[in-house]
Amino acid sequence: MKNKKWLFIVAAIVLAGIAAYVFWSKEDETDRTDGKTVIQITTSGTNYEMDVFEEIAARFMKQHPEIEIEWIDIGNERNAKTLALIESGNPPDIFFLNDNVSYLASKGALEPLDSLIEKDGSFDVSRFDTNYLEPQSVDGRLYALPIEVTPYVIYYNADLFKKYGVPLPQDDWTQDEFYEAAKRLTIPEESQYGFQTAYNWHSHQIGWLNRAGASLFKEDLKTTALDSPEALEALTFIYNMIVVDHISPDPAEQAAMGTTSWDVMFLNQKVAMTTACMWNLPSYKAMDLPFEWDVVKMPRNKNQDTKANLTLWAMSSSGRHKEEAWQFLSYMVGPEGMKILAEAGYSTPGARDEEADAVIRGISSPSNVEVFLDAAADINLEEDKCPAKMEVVTILNNGIERLMMGEITPKECQDDLVREMNEVLKEY
Repeated sequence: MKNKKWLFIVAAIVLAGIAAYVFWSKEDETDRTDGKTVIQITTSGTNYEMDVFEEIAARFMKQHPEIEIEWIDIGNERNAKTLALIESGNPPDIFFLNDNVSYLASKGALEPLDSLIEKDGSFDVSRFDTNYLEPQSVDGRLYALPIEVTPYVIYYNADLFKKYGVPLPQDDWTQDEFYEAAKRLTIPEESQYGFQTAYNWHSHQIGWLNRAGASLFKEDLKTTALDSPEALEALTFIYNMIVVDHISPDPAEQAAMGTTSWDVMFLNQKVAMTTACMWNLPSYKAMDLPFEWDVVKMPRNKNQDTKANLTLWAMSSSGRHKEEAWQFLSYMVGPEGMKILAEAGYSTPGARDEEADAVIRGISSPSNVEVFLDAAADINLEEDKCPAKMEVVTILNNGIERLMMGEITPKECQDDLVREMNEVLKEY
């Protein structure tokens, strides 16, 4: 653990030095001779995500010609590069975040938004579900707002269901029905599996835990709650799914198949079901898949909780142009920004908006596209409330990978997770 922390510190220092050099060596563009104020914003994601952000920026700048938006691409190493920019002493005005809000806020890197919202007067924060905002709040102060909130659902190959006489899943299906369908759709002699679970994707595994009634943390976030019978039930379910009944390929098999992309096996019709958010709809539409497919809610166990992918915007506490930064941030997550996002067809909006929701419902494929809106009520974001999230989910991924490989039993996995997580959590 100490060695890992030391390597992380070294990497952060190196990245910070690079960022500092880049920012300190370039001309300060935030005070221009043409009178424009430049707002710098980090960004990351796919090309179609950037197209959306740039379209929102273009419309905003047309309405506010005195402000110019400048994007800083931080690539895929989002957390490390965000920390490096903060350590450089010259961070951007607005941060692109998927998580880590509680950690960055606890370190004083983020600007509380409450007073800006109150001063604005026209900004309606009630448009956002409180379930989305609670993890972005620390000590009663709000630090980030979501533009995208897309829940995880099950993608399924309807042709395979029909071929093997398995009833098509419905949004009110149970975990037992899911398991039975996956067993019937697993055909070993054809190297076909009923389901594929991503072994290194914590959202998938926490989803099974939450639906069993388990939580990651006790209420004070100082100790893990994975010592519960519900957690052991979920770990046993995952073990049975991969090791006992083998209805999903194990990590080694997925690696051997060269599945560098999570959905390769689904696209090749080697798995009947997989889990994902809405982000792959544009690519599936472009590929015109040669089989019938659809989406459905995660199956119900004790509840029907699901995880979600969030794109958040937060302001730097040391930003030089907070008023202008808030103008753009509030525009991005406002009705016009949400409509532009919905029209792109890869995510549901982060706020309730009838016009944007109507755009989502109008998407022709998949036929059950409304599930991305309906499942929003089931989103559970408990892990985002913890400042130690990144370390905790790394422990979870490593432990569950060993479980999936049959190297440890569910009870051994539970004991290891509890011990290792508590060691980390006591430091916060």
